[in-house]
Amino acid sequence: MPRTRLWIAGLAAMATVMSSATAATAIVGEPTDIRRNPWIGYLSTINAGYQDCAATLVSPTRAITAAHCLGEDEYLTFGRQDRRQQRGVVVRFTTVWQDAVHDIAVLALDHPITGYRPLPLVEANDAALYAAGTPATALGWGDVEGSTELHQVTRPVTADSTCKDHFRNEFDPGTEFCTGGKDSCQGDSGGPVVAGGKLIGVIEGGDGCDVPGVHVELIALLDEIQPHLR
Repeated sequence: MPRTRLWIAGLAAMATVMSSATAATAIVGEPTDIRRNPWIGYLSTINAGYQDCAATLVSPTRAITAAHCLGEDEYLTFGRQDRRQQRGVVVRFTTVWQDAVHDIAVLALDHPITGYRPLPLVEANDAALYAAGTPATALGWGDVEGSTELHQVTRPVTADSTCKDHFRNEFDPGTEFCTGGKDSCQGDSGGPVVAGGKLIGVIEGGDGCDVPGVHVELIALLDEIQPHLR
């Protein structure tokens, strides 16, 4: 089955079919405080009234997201725990670089934002953060009915062979990695995957809630990304 890239996957709902044939929705993960994660934002229109894809602030003027998230949105919203709030900052962005093949993009903010600590990007000597079993945390606001707050879920990095067995030719072990298994859904597309206090991946897609989540392996693309962060 081909893997689909997810516009809004959520840290999302796992539908459990009950014996009565009705479906119950459960949040996979838990709410988290935006103040502990000031680097996460979401793509939006100027009024920031809805959340599309997520993005990660990696410097006062640069953010990283998934290339397939780019479209009509022109603004990033940071510092908003609940999408219904009016807190935080909304800043316009332009795309300075994108790689559609590897599903990665660098966004330039119109002006530096202060008070929102960037998340360090993975470095060339951080290969150990991708070892199978390493706890990795994905964050997002999700697309779950009744949920408008930021959530997170921590899952282990899985072996490339596990991902390849499921996705076959749709998974590239050279530029992608997987987390989780049959215990959770993805976070919002374009959002962060964090390990060791660093941004190691960008949430890309999957086949649903019962399979590994697929993420862009940022360490493999550092040479392409770094020139656009200045």
